[in-house]
Amino acid sequence: MVAYNAISDYMSSRRHPVTSITYRPMDVYPAPGIVVFSSDINAVFLSCGHYYDDIVAPPNLDPNYKNCTYMNVSYPNPYFPERNRKAVVFKGPTKLNRKEILFMNFSLNLTARNFSGIEYLLFHDWEEFISSPSQKEFVRQCDIKNPTWTFSGGMLTWIKLALTETFNLDGSYYPAFNVEDSMVKYNDPRSQEEKMNELFFVMFEWGDKFITEAHLVVTISPWNTVGVLCGVFLTLFKAGEFVTKSIRWLIKARQGNRNDDPNHKKS
Repeated sequence: MVAYNAISDYMSSRRHPVTSITYRPMDVYPAPGIVVFSSDINAVFLSCGHYYDDIVAPPNLDPNYKNCTYMNVSYPNPYFPERNRKAVVFKGPTKLNRKEILFMNFSLNLTARNFSGIEYLLFHDWEEFISSPSQKEFVRQCDIKNPTWTFSGGMLTWIKLALTETFNLDGSYYPAFNVEDSMVKYNDPRSQEEKMNELFFVMFEWGDKFITEAHLVVTISPWNTVGVLCGVFLTLFKAGEFVTKSIRWLIKARQGNRNDDPNHKKS
């Protein structure tokens, strides 16, 4: 019964591991990737730039000002294979200690849609994307596996990133982003005619100076179970040995009693 309970407890612990949380401080993060699906609504990518130590002056909105690292990618839509999906993949901010912000600006002709929003997703390592044998397939897999978010037109959307890394029992790990966003209205100084092209503004920065590490832990190790089983088997062995010696002693004692009995006849 003890052996059965030990094995049962270990298997239950494997099926239901507990989570141990640690926090790793960061001054500089690995650059994440930001995949923006602006082409889904025919929005035009206008400008981008990196800014540091809190923005004082307004970001540069010149359509020719593209002071950031990005790549245009087109791949078969995973949900509609007969269509291609286009995206702009940006190298995200890294320097938390400098309050680095990646700013982007897009434009959309309002006559095309009644409601407007641009979808985006995140992946954790820009270098892994660059070194991938196929950037198209890399983004396609991200499109399948990673969650997406949206930022709206006519607003400045400020997105703060946090990262959680979950380490599994088999040694693998899964990075996941937590996104906190806030929006402020853009006071558009353009003429009514120019306002027919709606503007999108978005800023990305790291909002947490700690990476959250979640380690899945089995509370009962296999060695504990082996130890319990060894103890059980040793106890059974000792018990068997005791019973054997007891039987031998009883046999000898009985034979001794027979030899001492004067009525006992030897054959």
